Parts: sequence; structure tokens; C-alpha cells
Amino acid sequence: MRRNNRIRWLSLVLAGLLFLAGCVGTGPGGEDPQVQSFGGLVCMEYSRYSGPFPEDGSGRNVENVAAMRVHNSSDKFLDYAVIRAWVGSQQGTFRVTGLPPGGTVWVLEQEGLTLTPEERFVATDCEDYFFREDAVYSSDKLSVETEGNSLTVTNRSDVTLKNVCTYYKTVHGDGNYFGGISYLLEFGELAPGQTVTRRSSHFGPDSRIVRLSFQESG
Repeated sequence: MRRNNRIRWLSLVLAGLLFLAGCVGTGPGGEDPQVQSFGGLVCMEYSRYSGPFPEDGSGRNVENVAAMRVHNSSDKFLDYAVIRAWVGSQQGTFRVTGLPPGGTVWVLEQEGLTLTPEERFVATDCEDYFFREDAVYSSDKLSVETEGNSLTVTNRSDVTLKNVCTYYKTVHGDGNYFGGISYLLEFGELAPGQTVTRRSSHFGPDSRIVRLSFQESG
């Protein structure tokens, strides 16, 4: 199998030093990997990754795990998608959640499948996905402030808001989101003017809120 000669190393700073080797692997017939589109999702780049593993929330260190750069080319919020791909001789799974319209994310193979430069790596299908049309990105009913690993939410409306939640993702140094995983922080019920603070070990300077959700009482 022919080796792709366009390998390049990108160093990215997130929670330590991360490495991505871009454009590795080949398609199932030995061809260079091509951009693949699946219903509003575009698989733009195939790579390898070494560093803390985000997809299971463990942060364990991994080496040479298959990574894919995925773009949401639609005008809707992507709740979730499951992309299948050949990773060497195995079928890999790449789960993408919480990706805003126009957003791009580096997603790692769900089980940490590793890859060598000589092995094929190409997306094959994405049959399981859901786009949300009613996503709320900001609201005059809620204000959100962040400090360290804390989020503070205030109900700015004159009605009680129920099931208040924030959804956030990690961003790395190249400006793309990092990890298919998204995080949820619940604030429960907030009376008019009420403020609640929550802390999360996953939230920090490299986090970005991607969606809000709540229901108005009555």
C-alpha cells in the first residue's frame, strides 16, 4: 500500500502538548483520502493524534489514535452523528455531538484505534445523525459568566425557568473544537433574578459554551 507523502506535524497546546499528523493513510483502493460529505457533515482531514484522550472523559494518554476533522456545513445545530471509517483493517466509530452550524471539530476514534502512516483511513458512511433546528445559543432571559472552572447563570426574566442547562465543548489552539464529546452542566430551576454557580472539572479557559436550554414555567 502506497504511503502518503504529505504527512505534516502540527503541535497544538490544550492540556499539555498534543500532536496531530495530518493527511495520513489511504483510501480502500490505495488512493489518497478524499473529502467526504454526509448530509451536512464534511470529513475534511484524516490524522493521527497523541495526547490526553477526550472521548470517554478519562483524559488518559494515548498515542497515534485515528483522528478526523469534521465540519458542520449546515445551518443547523448538530446534536449527534456517528461516522464510520476504515482505520487500517478495522471499522472505526467517530461520534460527534454538540457541533454548532459552521463549526469544525477534531474527533478521535471512539475506542482509541491506532493508525500507522501506511494504513488506510477513510470515512465510509454516516447513517445516524440528528440536526436541531431550535437550538438556543444566547438569550436575554439568561446571562452566563465564567471564571476558572465555574459557570454562573442568572435568570434575567420575570418568570421561573426550569431545567436550565449549558452545553460546552473544548477548543484547542488551531481554533477548532477538540473531541466529539460535549459536556452538560445542569442548573435546575431558577426563579426570576436567581443566580446559581456550578463547577466542572472539564470546564476551563479552553472551553466554549455551544448551546443553552431551558423551559419557561406556566
